[in-house]
Amino acid sequence: MNHVVSLGAYILGCLAALLFAARWLLRNDPVLRADEPQKPQRRTD
Repeated sequence: MNHVVSLGAYILGCLAALLFAARWLLRNDPVLRADEPQKPQRRTD
């Protein structure tokens, strides 16, 4: 029974770490951001 509990805790810990990492990547990786890049403005001189 101890093996089942420790294995379950290990799996839950790994899932929590993966979710945290995915959330961090989505917030901080500029490639994955949904915002479209701004177009450069034309010079008027």
